[in-house]
Amino acid sequence: MINEKNKTLGIVLGLLYYVLICIFFFLFYIFGIFGGIIIDFSETLFIICYIYFAIFLLILPLFFKFILKKKFYKAIIYSTISFVIYLFVLFFIRIAIITYMSNFTKEKWNNSNHWNLRYLMVDNFEMKYNIIGMNKEEVYELLGTVTPAETSYGENNKICYLIRGGLFAGTYYCFEYDENGVIVNTHRYHWN
Repeated sequence: MINEKNKTLGIVLGLLYYVLICIFFFLFYIFGIFGGIIIDFSETLFIICYIYFAIFLLILPLFFKFILKKKFYKAIIYSTISFVIYLFVLFFIRIAIITYMSNFTKEKWNNSNHWNLRYLMVDNFEMKYNIIGMNKEEVYELLGTVTPAETSYGENNKICYLIRGGLFAGTYYCFEYDENGVIVNTHRYHWN
């Protein structure tokens, strides 16, 4: 009787585990593609976190069941614990990326691999430099020249840098300057 309950419990937990893991990873993968910090930082890291770990977590119950000879419901419980640990690791990876990218450097700003993470550096940039009163050449010296896509947004008296791009929208960090080329205002502009 106990063996029959363990078998039934194992089947129910197994089905629940696989259904929920598949749904979770599908939604997490879609979220990661359309707005995730990890994919903006590194496509390789994204593939490791969202594809390789997903496959690993789907295989894990079978590993516990057949290799370690655990009862199936215990294998599901161990796998669920592993999944929770994975969520914490993913959370800490995101925090590490945010912390790293929040510190402005010219190298990070001009690294084309991280243009979608520039928005994280803006506050630190404004704290490090007194922008109002600088001339536009000093801004170019700090941030580099703008790309044609960035200048096409800018008006005659603005320098605009793309700080977060998307499929159909973008966020720009703009510097307004007067007729003498002195920065008088900065703002972020979201374009749809």
